[in-house]
Amino acid sequence: MDPAPYQARVDRLQANLVTKLYCINVPKPQLSEARPIPPACRRNAIA
Repeated sequence: MDPAPYQARVDRLQANLVTKLYCINVPKPQLSEARPIPPACRRNAIA
């Protein structure tokens, strides 16, 4: 089985996951004081 067709999808999913984990792990009050929330975090924000 050739993994090539799936590689782009895997990369995208991994990038998504990393972004979500980063956004979850960064303390929210500190983040908003220090700098604006990255757009990716705003988009994936957990209410």
